[in-house]
Parts: sequence; structure tokens; C-alpha cells
Amino acid sequence: MEPDETHQLDVLFDTLGDGANYAMFNQISYKPPIIPTLLTALSVPSNYSTDATVYGTSTNPFVLGHNNMVQIVLNNGDAGKHPCKARRTVAATDM
Repeated sequence: MEPDETHQLDVLFDTLGDGANYAMFNQISYKPPIIPTLLTALSVPSNYSTDATVYGTSTNPFVLGHNNMVQIVLNNGDAGKHPCKARRTVAATDM
């Protein structure tokens, strides 16, 4: 069975302007949103709740379709040893 949606996340680490090493997905380092995601989803007008931009640009949001089967592809761009070392596809039934 093919997934309804596929989302690719490229994992990498980089040293930013403050000299610290940061993990990133798709070249975006995570910063917590000012308003929690669930509160945003419940408080914006319904026609905006599926617009990923309302959740902030530093959270790397993906709005998933209702009851969709989702495939997440992790591509490791870092040589270090960590759980994202290999490319692997995990089905929802594997979780």
C-alpha cells in the first residue's frame, strides 16, 4: 500500500553565528513557537488551521491530511553516530 503523503527530512548539523552546533531538519534549526502548536490549531479560524505558515517558520511544520497514511523519509547528512545514521522508512504499523 502506498502512502497518501511523503515528507522528506534532511538531517544535518551546522555551527551557527553564535558558535554552537545545531541539529537541523531541512536546514531549519528548531525554535519553540511562541504559542504552542495545539493552541494555535484550536484558536485560528478553521480556514487557516491547515496552512503550515500559521505555526511558524522555525518549527518546520507539516499539516497532515485526516486519516492519511504518512511516510517520513529521514536523510542523514551528518557523519556522526546517532539514530539518524541510515536512511530508513518506517510504516505507521511499525510504531
